[in-house]
Amino acid sequence: MSVSVWPWTAENIASSKVTTDLTAADYLTVNIDFLQAGVGGTDSWSALAAPIKRYRLLDKHYQYSFTLFAEQE
Repeated sequence: MSVSVWPWTAENIASSKVTTDLTAADYLTVNIDFLQAGVGGTDSWSALAAPIKRYRLLDKHYQYSFTLFAEQE
């Protein structure tokens, strides 16, 4: 699982060619990724870049939940 928080919208990131094009929003975007492709590829430029078999997610049912709390000052 991977979690990140950005001061930019997904649309702003997709439409920006360089980081100096990014404009901070008035709010934060929280990204919670359900699945990852894996880690441990042999290289980064060929078909071997796929994750090594032991690090791949199996084709099974995965489930998780989370709760977010925001404290106001």
